[in-house]
Amino acid sequence: MIILISKEMNVDNRIFKILFFTLLSSFYYSCRVDNSIEKENTYQVLSLLTNEFTANSKKIIFKIPPPPDGSKSKHKLSIKDSLLLYKQFYEETIKQKVIALKPKMFGIDKKHPFKEVCNINQKFLNSFFNLKDSKKINLNKINLNKKDSLIYYSDSYKKMRTKGFDKIDICLNFSRINFDRDYKEAIVIVGLSYGKLDGFSAIYFLEKKKGNWYIKCEKELSIS
Repeated sequence: MIILISKEMNVDNRIFKILFFTLLSSFYYSCRVDNSIEKENTYQVLSLLTNEFTANSKKIIFKIPPPPDGSKSKHKLSIKDSLLLYKQFYEETIKQKVIALKPKMFGIDKKHPFKEVCNINQKFLNSFFNLKDSKKINLNKINLNKKDSLIYYSDSYKKMRTKGFDKIDICLNFSRINFDRDYKEAIVIVGLSYGKLDGFSAIYFLEKKKGNWYIKCEKELSIS
């Protein structure tokens, strides 16, 4: 009788171990899949926004010629002036830009009013504000539409008089990105600078449709 009970206990232990390791493996695999999906969507959003701000760069300084006689009277642009401005715009558009990204997506340190701008679920918004930890960005996973250069914004730039903008065209600073469970919605804060005192930050609400992310709405947070 004792031997029989012992055998049954051994069988039960084996079954328990099999179930335990099966559940553990399933949980581990599920976490890996979730991390993979989050990483894929993270770099889709980062690629979208990086290309968006690069394509719409404001760092274009048009040099309008002064009046021919040197007076302060209003000077109407001639065809020659218009062609000069178009040339400047064209050259700036096609030139290879140097885009600098802050090395880490920063954690959210305070709440920003945003619900009144977009129809966002409050629980989803609150979960965004709970992302406190920073996360490193891998530049190799960001896809650019143009052959621009993508580099990290170096700490040494901060010590320069120009803050490094004699070496770069645009500096981007991304927050952590919050996704909904189905990876159909996302919230992120972006800081963008075209110069030492020329930039802004905004919070963005994005949606994914037919496999592509789109900016649904935004709210400006600061400007310099």
